[in-house]
Amino acid sequence: AYPWQTRLWHLIWSAFIDGRMAGCPASRVPVSGSRLPFVESYHAVDSREFTPMPKPAGQPVTFVFSGQLIERKGLDLWFQAAARLIKAGHDDFRLRVVGGGDETWARRCAESVGVADRVEWTGFLQRDAMKEALGTADVFVLPSRFDSYAVVVHEAACLGLPLLVSRHAGAAEAIVEEGINGWKVDPFDSADFAARMTAMLDSATRTRL
Repeated sequence: AYPWQTRLWHLIWSAFIDGRMAGCPASRVPVSGSRLPFVESYHAVDSREFTPMPKPAGQPVTFVFSGQLIERKGLDLWFQAAARLIKAGHDDFRLRVVGGGDETWARRCAESVGVADRVEWTGFLQRDAMKEALGTADVFVLPSRFDSYAVVVHEAACLGLPLLVSRHAGAAEAIVEEGINGWKVDPFDSADFAARMTAMLDSATRTRL
Protein backbone atom coordinates (compact mmCIF):
# COMPACT_ATOMS: atom_id res chain seq x y z
CA ALA A 1 0.00 0.00 0.00
CA TYR A 2 1.77 3.13 -1.26
CA PRO A 3 0.98 6.55 0.27
CA TRP A 4 -1.06 8.95 -1.85
CA GLN A 5 1.96 11.19 -2.42
CA THR A 6 3.85 8.35 -4.10
CA ARG A 7 0.86 7.40 -6.24
CA LEU A 8 0.40 11.01 -7.33
CA TRP A 9 4.07 11.35 -8.19
CA HIS A 10 3.96 8.26 -10.40
CA LEU A 11 0.69 9.31 -11.99
CA ILE A 12 2.15 12.67 -12.99
CA TRP A 13 5.30 11.21 -14.51
CA SER A 14 3.30 8.50 -16.29
CA ALA A 15 1.83 11.24 -18.49
CA PHE A 16 5.27 11.64 -20.11
CA ILE A 17 6.06 7.99 -20.91
CA ASP A 18 4.72 5.40 -23.34
CA GLY A 19 5.47 2.28 -21.33
CA ARG A 20 7.48 0.72 -18.55
CA MET A 21 10.32 -1.75 -18.34
CA ALA A 22 9.84 -4.55 -15.81
CA GLY A 23 13.07 -5.86 -14.31
CA CYS A 24 11.31 -8.55 -12.29
CA PRO A 25 7.75 -9.92 -12.21
CA ALA A 26 6.86 -7.87 -9.12
CA SER A 27 7.77 -4.64 -10.91
CA ARG A 28 4.81 -5.08 -13.24
CA VAL A 29 2.54 -3.94 -10.42
CA PRO A 30 1.85 -0.26 -11.19
CA VAL A 31 2.04 2.21 -8.35
CA SER A 32 -0.35 4.73 -9.87
CA GLY A 33 -2.93 2.35 -11.34
CA SER A 34 -1.80 3.24 -14.86
CA ARG A 35 -2.56 0.80 -17.67
CA LEU A 36 0.59 1.61 -19.62
CA PRO A 37 2.17 -1.41 -21.35
CA PHE A 38 5.10 -3.27 -19.81
CA VAL A 39 8.16 -4.69 -21.54
CA GLU A 40 9.77 -7.47 -19.53
CA SER A 41 13.55 -7.11 -19.37
CA TYR A 42 14.85 -9.68 -16.93
CA HIS A 43 18.41 -10.42 -15.89
CA ALA A 44 20.53 -12.63 -18.14
CA VAL A 45 23.86 -14.45 -18.38
CA ASP A 46 26.09 -15.32 -21.32
CA SER A 47 25.07 -18.81 -22.43
CA ARG A 48 28.36 -19.12 -24.35
CA GLU A 49 30.18 -18.97 -21.02
CA PHE A 50 27.78 -21.08 -18.96
CA THR A 51 27.56 -24.41 -20.77
CA PRO A 52 26.72 -27.92 -19.49
CA MET A 53 29.55 -29.83 -17.85
CA PRO A 54 30.20 -33.58 -17.48
CA LYS A 55 29.17 -35.03 -14.12
CA PRO A 56 31.71 -36.94 -12.01
CA ALA A 57 31.16 -40.68 -12.36
CA GLY A 58 29.71 -42.53 -9.41
CA GLN A 59 28.66 -39.51 -7.35
CA PRO A 60 25.34 -39.54 -5.51
CA VAL A 61 22.64 -37.23 -6.85
CA THR A 62 23.86 -33.78 -5.90
CA PHE A 63 21.44 -30.95 -5.19
CA VAL A 64 23.19 -27.58 -5.25
CA PHE A 65 22.31 -24.20 -3.78
CA SER A 66 24.23 -21.00 -4.48
CA GLY A 67 23.66 -17.79 -2.56
CA GLN A 68 24.08 -16.05 0.77
CA LEU A 69 23.78 -18.15 3.90
CA ILE A 70 20.97 -16.10 5.40
CA GLU A 71 17.50 -17.00 6.62
CA ARG A 72 15.74 -15.33 3.66
CA LYS A 73 17.37 -17.82 1.30
CA GLY A 74 15.53 -20.69 3.00
CA LEU A 75 18.35 -23.16 3.61
CA ASP A 76 16.58 -24.35 6.75
CA LEU A 77 13.44 -25.11 4.70
CA TRP A 78 15.52 -27.07 2.18
CA PHE A 79 17.15 -29.09 4.95
CA GLN A 80 13.73 -29.95 6.37
CA ALA A 81 12.65 -31.30 2.98
CA ALA A 82 15.89 -33.27 2.66
CA ALA A 83 15.28 -34.81 6.09
CA ARG A 84 12.03 -36.24 4.73
CA LEU A 85 13.98 -38.02 1.99
CA ILE A 86 16.20 -39.67 4.59
CA LYS A 87 13.18 -40.76 6.63
CA ALA A 88 11.70 -42.25 3.46
CA GLY A 89 14.83 -44.36 2.99
CA HIS A 90 16.56 -42.40 0.23
CA ASP A 91 20.31 -42.54 0.79
CA ASP A 92 21.97 -41.77 -2.53
CA PHE A 93 21.96 -37.97 -2.48
CA ARG A 94 23.87 -35.06 -1.05
CA LEU A 95 23.45 -31.32 -0.69
CA ARG A 96 26.07 -28.83 -1.89
CA VAL A 97 25.95 -25.34 -0.40
CA VAL A 98 27.86 -22.69 -2.33
CA GLY A 99 28.20 -19.23 -0.82
CA GLY A 100 29.30 -17.20 2.15
CA GLY A 101 27.47 -15.75 5.11
CA ASP A 102 26.39 -17.12 8.46
CA GLU A 103 27.72 -20.66 8.09
CA THR A 104 27.36 -21.26 11.84
CA TRP A 105 23.60 -20.69 11.57
CA ALA A 106 23.35 -22.80 8.41
CA ARG A 107 25.28 -25.70 9.92
CA ARG A 108 23.11 -25.57 13.02
CA CYS A 109 20.01 -25.82 10.81
CA ALA A 110 21.42 -28.89 9.07
CA GLU A 111 22.32 -30.54 12.36
CA SER A 112 18.93 -29.86 13.91
CA VAL A 113 17.11 -31.96 11.29
CA GLY A 114 19.76 -34.65 10.89
CA VAL A 115 21.17 -33.87 7.44
CA ALA A 116 24.56 -32.44 8.43
CA ASP A 117 26.42 -35.49 7.15
CA ARG A 118 24.85 -34.99 3.70
CA VAL A 119 25.98 -31.38 3.28
CA GLU A 120 29.09 -30.22 1.43
CA TRP A 121 30.05 -26.65 2.34
CA THR A 122 32.19 -24.90 -0.28
CA GLY A 123 32.16 -21.40 1.19
CA PHE A 124 32.27 -18.38 -1.11
CA LEU A 125 33.72 -19.21 -4.53
CA GLN A 126 35.05 -16.99 -7.29
CA ARG A 127 33.46 -17.17 -10.73
CA ASP A 128 35.14 -20.22 -12.35
CA ALA A 129 35.10 -22.28 -9.16
CA MET A 130 31.47 -21.31 -8.55
CA LYS A 131 30.55 -22.30 -12.10
CA GLU A 132 32.19 -25.71 -11.63
CA ALA A 133 30.48 -26.26 -8.28
CA LEU A 134 27.13 -25.62 -9.96
CA GLY A 135 27.80 -27.35 -13.25
CA THR A 136 29.03 -30.64 -11.78
CA ALA A 137 25.92 -30.99 -9.63
CA ASP A 138 22.73 -32.70 -10.81
CA VAL A 139 19.89 -30.42 -9.65
CA PHE A 140 19.76 -26.73 -8.77
CA VAL A 141 17.68 -25.68 -5.76
CA LEU A 142 16.64 -22.19 -4.69
CA PRO A 143 14.45 -22.41 -1.55
CA SER A 144 14.14 -18.66 -0.89
CA ARG A 145 11.46 -17.22 1.32
CA PHE A 146 11.70 -14.21 -0.99
CA ASP A 147 13.90 -13.10 -3.90
CA SER A 148 13.00 -10.21 -6.16
CA TYR A 149 14.77 -12.11 -8.93
CA ALA A 150 17.85 -14.40 -8.39
CA VAL A 151 20.04 -14.36 -11.50
CA VAL A 152 21.78 -17.56 -10.35
CA VAL A 153 18.77 -19.43 -11.74
CA HIS A 154 19.84 -18.30 -15.22
CA GLU A 155 23.33 -19.64 -14.59
CA ALA A 156 22.02 -23.02 -13.44
CA ALA A 157 19.66 -23.25 -16.41
CA CYS A 158 22.44 -22.49 -18.90
CA LEU A 159 24.57 -25.13 -17.20
CA GLY A 160 21.83 -27.63 -18.05
CA LEU A 161 20.61 -28.31 -14.51
CA PRO A 162 16.96 -29.13 -13.82
CA LEU A 163 15.50 -26.50 -11.52
CA LEU A 164 13.67 -26.53 -8.20
CA VAL A 165 12.97 -22.86 -7.59
CA SER A 166 10.90 -21.20 -4.90
CA ARG A 167 7.68 -19.72 -6.24
CA HIS A 168 8.58 -16.69 -4.11
CA ALA A 169 11.52 -15.81 -6.39
CA GLY A 170 10.98 -13.65 -9.47
CA ALA A 171 13.13 -15.94 -11.60
CA ALA A 172 10.66 -18.79 -11.06
CA GLU A 173 8.05 -16.96 -13.09
CA ALA A 174 10.54 -15.81 -15.70
CA ILE A 175 12.40 -19.09 -16.31
CA VAL A 176 10.82 -22.19 -14.79
CA GLU A 177 8.40 -24.06 -17.04
CA GLU A 178 6.60 -26.64 -14.91
CA GLY A 179 7.57 -30.16 -15.90
CA ILE A 180 9.71 -28.87 -18.78
CA ASN A 181 12.90 -27.65 -17.12
CA GLY A 182 11.94 -28.13 -13.48
CA TRP A 183 9.29 -27.15 -10.95
CA LYS A 184 8.30 -24.17 -8.87
CA VAL A 185 8.14 -25.21 -5.23
CA ASP A 186 6.63 -23.77 -2.09
CA PRO A 187 9.57 -24.03 0.33
CA PHE A 188 7.20 -23.79 3.30
CA ASP A 189 5.48 -27.04 2.21
CA SER A 190 8.22 -29.50 3.13
CA ALA A 191 6.18 -32.54 2.05
CA ASP A 192 5.67 -31.25 -1.50
CA PHE A 193 9.23 -29.92 -1.60
CA ALA A 194 10.50 -33.37 -0.61
CA ALA A 195 8.30 -35.00 -3.26
CA ARG A 196 9.88 -32.82 -5.96
CA MET A 197 13.37 -33.66 -4.68
CA THR A 198 12.47 -37.35 -4.67
CA ALA A 199 11.34 -37.11 -8.30
CA MET A 200 14.75 -35.66 -9.16
CA LEU A 201 16.49 -38.78 -7.84
CA ASP A 202 15.35 -40.53 -11.02
CA SER A 203 17.99 -40.12 -13.73
CA ALA A 204 15.44 -40.31 -16.55
CA THR A 205 13.48 -37.44 -15.01
CA ARG A 206 16.63 -35.32 -14.65
CA THR A 207 17.64 -36.00 -18.23
CA ARG A 208 14.20 -35.02 -19.53
CA LEU A 209 14.24 -31.79 -17.55
